[in-house]
Amino acid sequence: EDPRLRVSHLPFIPLLHIFKGSLLTPNFYLQEQEWGNYQNPELLPQMMQERRHVGAFFYRFMGGESGADVYDRVSSLQDTLFREFKKRDCPKNLVMITHGITMRLFIMKYFRWPIEVFEDLWNPDNCSMIVLEREEDSKTFELKTELWSNGGLYKQQVHHVIPKKLVRAPTSL
Repeated sequence: EDPRLRVSHLPFIPLLHIFKGSLLTPNFYLQEQEWGNYQNPELLPQMMQERRHVGAFFYRFMGGESGADVYDRVSSLQDTLFREFKKRDCPKNLVMITHGITMRLFIMKYFRWPIEVFEDLWNPDNCSMIVLEREEDSKTFELKTELWSNGGLYKQQVHHVIPKKLVRAPTSL
């Protein structure tokens, strides 16, 4: 499938009835990790074995991206979001629709987790929601969704302080 179509409005079509009147903005920062345009099915088992050995963060698919490349995109997205949060007309809630590795990298970047935590966490199931929530009187976002890792339920205390200049940040992310 053409990557340009995956980033376009097509994934939003089933959600249009839920978010009537909302601004739906496709964003290339949220696209899935590129695995290369032409994958050889016979080489895929070897590539996946190499990826397990090297780790999903650093392994780069032939003609594709590494998790580190996706992390860079997620970093740019978060910079953009923080600029949006400063605006008076910034929505109270934000819904992002993306893929598992991109979401794990978003959370890793946001909470400043080490690569080892990212590698240990599992991708969420298809159509799962991961909720970050901020209480009205708090300056921190908390991860409300339970995440699973190789060791079972991931239980690290997870919150992130919003810089003072972002007091008008949305209550959910």
